[in-house]
Amino acid sequence: MTESLSPQTPRPRLIAGWLFGLCALIALMVTVGGATRLTDSGLSITEWDPIMGALPPLSEAGWQDLFEKYKQIPEYTLVNAGMTLAQFEEIFWWEWGHRNLGRFIGLYVALPLLWWSLRGTVSGPLRWRLWGLFALVGLQGAIGWFMVASGLSDRVDVSHFRLALHLATAFLLFGLTLLQALSLWGALQPIAAPRPVRVGLSVLMGGVFLQIIFGAFVAGLRAGKTYNTWPLMDGEVFPRGYFVGSPDFGDTVNSIAAVQFNHRLLAYVLTGVAIWLLVAVWREHSSLRRWSALILAGIVLQMGLGIWTVVMAVPMALGLLHQLAALCLFGLVLTAWYRVNPAWAGRDRAPQSSPVPTSPTMSTAA
Repeated sequence: MTESLSPQTPRPRLIAGWLFGLCALIALMVTVGGATRLTDSGLSITEWDPIMGALPPLSEAGWQDLFEKYKQIPEYTLVNAGMTLAQFEEIFWWEWGHRNLGRFIGLYVALPLLWWSLRGTVSGPLRWRLWGLFALVGLQGAIGWFMVASGLSDRVDVSHFRLALHLATAFLLFGLTLLQALSLWGALQPIAAPRPVRVGLSVLMGGVFLQIIFGAFVAGLRAGKTYNTWPLMDGEVFPRGYFVGSPDFGDTVNSIAAVQFNHRLLAYVLTGVAIWLLVAVWREHSSLRRWSALILAGIVLQMGLGIWTVVMAVPMALGLLHQLAALCLFGLVLTAWYRVNPAWAGRDRAPQSSPVPTSPTMSTAA
C-alpha cells in the first residue's frame, strides 16, 4: 500500500524489526507477569502512580510507608500477617519490575513512532494501525491497575476475571503486533489454501486464544494446586466438584474443578482439530503440511507441559514455561493463518513490490 509508506521511509523491514522487538518485550512482560502472580507479588504496590511510581523507595522511611499501606489490605491481614519488611521487599520488586517493564514498553513504542510520524516516515492506514498498538499498550496498563484494584478491599487476591482480561489483552497485543510485523517484513509468501483449511486455522487460532483465557482462570483460582493427577482428576473423569451446589452455569468459570476440567478438555479438542488439519493438507499442500505438523507438535508439547505442571502442583519454573510456550504456540498458529490470508499477507508490501497474487495459482513456497 503506497499510502502507508512515504518515499523517504526506511525500508519497511526496519519498522518490522522494531515490531518484532515489541513482540519479544511482550513475551518478557507476560513472563514477568506470570512470576508476579506465582510469587503473590501483585498486590504489594497498592497505588497506581504512572510517573513517580517508576522510582523505588529511596529511604528507610519510604520503605516503611509502602509497607504500612500494604498492611491495610486484606492480603496482609488474612494471609501475610507478621510479614517482615525484608519479606515485603521481596514481593515488592517483582511488582515494581512488572510495572516498570510496562513503562519501558510504552516508551519503546511511543518515541520511535512519534519521530516517524513527525517526519512523515509512516502515514495513512499504517500510521493509524501503529498508533492503535500504542493505545492498546496504554489500555493494557490501565487494565493491569483495574485488576490490582480488585484485590485491595474485599478480597485477598485479584479477580480471576480481571486477570483473564489482563492476560487476554496482552496476547491480543502480541498477535496484532506480530501480524503487522509479518506484513511489513514481506518474506513469507502467501500460500493458496482451500476454504476448509482456512476455516480450520481460524478455529485453531480462536481455540488457542480461548485456552489462554481458561489458563488465566486456572491461575487466578489457583486451580493447578488441586487435582494433581492425570489423566483422571483424583480418580474421576468428570470431577464431582465441577458444580459447587446445584448445577449452575456460573460454576463453569468459578469452580476450581470446573476451570481445570475445561482447560484439560479444550486441550484435547485443540489436539483433535490439529490432527484433522494435518490430515486435510497432507496429500495436496506440502507447505501447509509442514506448518500443520509444527502446530500439532506445538500443541502436544504444550499439553505435555501442562500435564507436568499440574502433576507437580505448579512449580514456578514449569508454570512460567507453560505460559511462555502458550505465547509461542499462539504466534505459530497466527503465522500459519497469516500465510493463507493474502489480504493480510500483501497489504503493507513496499511500494516497489509486485502485487500479491490472489488466484489459485498463488505461490505455495514454504
